[in-house]
Amino acid sequence: MSGDRPGFLPIDGSYGEGGGQLVRTALALSALTGVAMHISGIRAGRARPGLRAQHVAAVRAVADICGAHVEGVELGSRTLSFEPTARPQSGRYRWEIGTAGAVSLLFQTVLWPLALAPGTSDVTLVGGTHVEWSPPVDYILQVYLPLVAGLLVRQGDGRSIVSLGGADSGRPKARTRSVRHPGPDRGDMSCAGNHLGTISGLVSLSIEQWGWYPRGGGVIHATISGGVRLRALRLTDRGSLRSVSVLSAASNLPAHIRQRQAGHADVLLRKGGIRPQIEILAAPSPGKGTAVFVLAEYQHGRAGFTSYGRIRKPAERVAEQACKAFFRYHKRGQPVDEHLADQLLLPVALAHRPTDGDAGFTEYAVESVTEHLVTHAWVIKQFLEDVCIEIDGDVGKTGTVKVGSRTAFSTK
Repeated sequence: MSGDRPGFLPIDGSYGEGGGQLVRTALALSALTGVAMHISGIRAGRARPGLRAQHVAAVRAVADICGAHVEGVELGSRTLSFEPTARPQSGRYRWEIGTAGAVSLLFQTVLWPLALAPGTSDVTLVGGTHVEWSPPVDYILQVYLPLVAGLLVRQGDGRSIVSLGGADSGRPKARTRSVRHPGPDRGDMSCAGNHLGTISGLVSLSIEQWGWYPRGGGVIHATISGGVRLRALRLTDRGSLRSVSVLSAASNLPAHIRQRQAGHADVLLRKGGIRPQIEILAAPSPGKGTAVFVLAEYQHGRAGFTSYGRIRKPAERVAEQACKAFFRYHKRGQPVDEHLADQLLLPVALAHRPTDGDAGFTEYAVESVTEHLVTHAWVIKQFLEDVCIEIDGDVGKTGTVKVGSRTAFSTK
């Protein structure tokens, strides 16, 4: 590869899907392994190639955590050299993206370096909390964190593998707002309280202020418990559907918009034989925006689906898109939605590093194999050569992901 640096692991930033996730995953793994890397061809196939503001923020954040020497950390840069000088360090951190770039993706980038480091970290992130092409913070709170909680080895628990499930498995502690059917909403009470989620032994996360595109300005706070240990999981059967809830939220827009979103989602889901719980929220934010988030809770898992409003997009259309995504997922029958499929891969791979013993196999069934998933697997294997990842299934179809150590794969 042109531009390789001696002593640095070369990473082709244009490989596969070739987006920002490749950069973020490589940063986390460089910090965790101490391996210096050089990425070239960053986002080469994009309309605006190179690093954008959210990627620059991720580079600087991970560099802060591991004291890295960095070259190429600027807007539009297509190459990046990253050389850690220390193990990841817990501490008090604040990172501002400066745009509506997704704080959820930045959070996922720093989560595992800090969670695997000794000590507790207090983190504040500023940017976009609910923006296109990224999981909203509600998804992190209600789907991602509850499921990765199944990877945690808890004190006194000697099991090497866990099957997710149970009424309270990975369930975040109660949110601060009640859940109810459509009716008069809370008006514009910005003091209504934060969305809160706590996963025992890993993280407590809250939204202080929502950030929409293009203004951003959203603020989240996280307290991350360090020194966690990870184990294998098995998630191949989601079990029966237990509940569906809808969050209809808007900021600095007429109340009828969030009411119409909620009402239409209620109608669509009831036509499909589902009686949802509905929450209507006037979200505190410096900007304007609107969204519908549908959360589906099953016996052995969760999934979330989001749609955003924009100028000349009817509120009913916003609700319809989120509900259609849920019904498509529900029909396919697999426990892991297409977005969670690649988000789970990094912590799962970290659980199978050859450290103290064989963690067995991880296996999870996915709604859809995506280019994101395939690319994510590739970049992980550049750093974790002793971890094997198999993806069974064609892109766009249902599939299965299997992860384990080379030793475990050689004896299966």
